Amino acid sequence: EFVFPTGQYDMHAALNTGKNYYTARPVFGVTWLPNDKVEVSAKITYSFNSPNKDTHYHSGNLFHVDYSASYAVTPKVRVGLSGYFVKQTTDDMQNGQPVAGDGFRGQTFAIGPGIRYQFSKISVEARVVKEFFVRNRPAGEAVWAKAVIPF
Repeated sequence: EFVFPTGQYDMHAALNTGKNYYTARPVFGVTWLPNDKVEVSAKITYSFNSPNKDTHYHSGNLFHVDYSASYAVTPKVRVGLSGYFVKQTTDDMQNGQPVAGDGFRGQTFAIGPGIRYQFSKISVEARVVKEFFVRNRPAGEAVWAKAVIPF
């Protein structure tokens, strides 16, 4: 997948809707179904970031894994664990120098419970994760809700 520098960007603004750089992100996904009740999945990506031409800041490249494991407690309900692992593999650079002396490499690991309910054609999911081993990035918890509706 590709991320383009869309949205407004002002290097002096505290918040921006755009990042002002490109990202190329190869994606590999895999799911293992050992039986009709267990599902184990992972999505692995690697983000190659380009420099921000306005700030001369080059965010480091990222290795990222989203994972989940679930069990079908009924034909309509699955429960399990999900989360992610992120590890920055190259330094953040500004004007050709590593940021903060050490490249400001970020990392985190998150894990938490999730549940999915399957209606006749629509599924809904909820997940909550807590982050651990956080370095050089914001830390906390995240909550996701998702509905899948076929057209």
